[in-house]
Amino acid sequence: MEANLIFEKNPGELIRDTAISESGDFITAITSDTVYVYDSSGNLITEKKSGNLKSLDISLDGEKILLASFGLTLIDQNADILWNDKSKYMALSAGLSGDQKYAYAGMDDEKIYSYSIESDKTLSAETDEDMMSLEISGDGNYIAGGTKEGNILLFDSGLNRKWKYKATFKPVTGISVTNNGNMIAACSSDNTVYLLSRAGRLLWSKNVDSPKDIAISSAGEKITVAVNPGLLFLDNKGEIKGHIELNKPATSIAADKNSEIIAVSAENKLYCYSLTDSDTKSDIDTNNENDKNADDITKTDSKSSESGHTNNTNLKNQSAPAGLFSLFGALFLIMIFRK
Repeated sequence: MEANLIFEKNPGELIRDTAISESGDFITAITSDTVYVYDSSGNLITEKKSGNLKSLDISLDGEKILLASFGLTLIDQNADILWNDKSKYMALSAGLSGDQKYAYAGMDDEKIYSYSIESDKTLSAETDEDMMSLEISGDGNYIAGGTKEGNILLFDSGLNRKWKYKATFKPVTGISVTNNGNMIAACSSDNTVYLLSRAGRLLWSKNVDSPKDIAISSAGEKITVAVNPGLLFLDNKGEIKGHIELNKPATSIAADKNSEIIAVSAENKLYCYSLTDSDTKSDIDTNNENDKNADDITKTDSKSSESGHTNNTNLKNQSAPAGLFSLFGALFLIMIFRK
């Protein structure tokens, strides 16, 4: 793992959230009352005041930014308003679909909302608790969310709940989903990272130091976690591939499609890194028989929920004993022929 710092910015206030375009060409960040848009070299494109900001998202091409406050507002890179929907409720988390036709928000009225930007049609579904984190799969078919009470939820694009997984009793502070929704990565304030399949099955969990946010690459082979004090890089088996230390705890992260460009905030600073890792590859099969019926699963895998944390060693290669037996057999034959 090699990491090169592209740029560092200091807006002077606490950065609440970051987002990055699919190619990594545009990076956005918000404080409580200002949105910043940078290009990939760190040149400031836009700085715009906008009060009570809580969360944000950016379109895949980087041309549009979704801001979450009391309702949602969609702006372009010049901060001109393209669409908005005001609400008396605070949007705690928000996401923009890849086709830019739908916006989603987890509101503090314990509901998730879907907004059709073109027709102003609104759908909602109960989340039973505040949804603190939210992300849409790249294909637009799934919306994953993490709640204040420690649950991980998966909805389809029509806000039909597919399942609810009880990960912890503490807030799920970050969530990320692969392009086709086959893997959902989440982190919580119980110092744990989780990886689940699209069927709601726990693939593994791992203890890390104070995770605040998480990003998984589009294909699911790389996972990046904002921790104290910096970034932690894992593969999809839960094995640590590297880390970056910062002077302050990382609080939010965003990654491009391949997790090669990473934007991370640490209190009042924004960092952008370029990463290279030639060894990481995907070898977790989430299309097995248990996951083929993902659309029919509507509740948590109770066995995984009761066990709490899965030991990562069950994902390691188990072929070593067979190799030893083969070696002993060969030695035995050599001894016979010598006689």
